[in-house]
Amino acid sequence: MALDAPSSSSLSNDKIEALIARFEQYRISNDARVAATMASQRGVNDEMVRVRADVQSMKTVTEAALEQAKATNALMRNLSRHQSQSRRDADRFD
Repeated sequence: MALDAPSSSSLSNDKIEALIARFEQYRISNDARVAATMASQRGVNDEMVRVRADVQSMKTVTEAALEQAKATNALMRNLSRHQSQSRRDADRFD
């Protein structure tokens, strides 16, 4: 069977150029969407870095507060012992 010559229903150069132009518009639109997504992701990544820094700062402050609470607790125990001893001494001399 011999190959037929292109029929009149085949794509014309104008239609091909129109399809290429549409494809180029889709590509440009897709490139813009990809760029916007990447910029958004960079923003998310930057925010995550800030959040991590905030969490680390809170952790440091919390650890310092815990150490301060332990020191205060030890002082209060010593004060309580001292007061108890003072009361016992006072009772002994009464």
